[in-house]
Amino acid sequence: MTNVKRGIDASHGAWAAPESNFTAYLMYPLMSVSPSPPVLPPPDTAVLLVLLPLARFGETGPNAHSTISIRALQSRLGPSIRVLQVDEASHPAVVRSFGTPELPACVLVRQGVELWRQHGLPEDEAVFTALMEAAHTL
Repeated sequence: MTNVKRGIDASHGAWAAPESNFTAYLMYPLMSVSPSPPVLPPPDTAVLLVLLPLARFGETGPNAHSTISIRALQSRLGPSIRVLQVDEASHPAVVRSFGTPELPACVLVRQGVELWRQHGLPEDEAVFTALMEAAHTL
């Protein structure tokens, strides 16, 4: 039988499996693994704030129809612009701070500087083009 110390086969220098699960537990106690932090975009990435109104009576969830549109918008914009949904129910002061007369509204910012805004979601090609051009200014 070979001499096994801490899982290393001393005669061959190769890894040897521990004899039992209990031995493995003693040698390698359970470690807590924290989830990795979210990947943050670079600080100069433009952010499109999508300001959403309070849900109306009878809607199934807060702005459920808008969430699908926002996902499609993020997919279309790719990594050049980060889309962030801000709903009035959760963050009323943030939504009011932009002074938009109607919701939903979109505000494009980069490092705290407003680059572009519009009422509603960017849905047609001309608005989408204007949004992309604004994102690449400065």
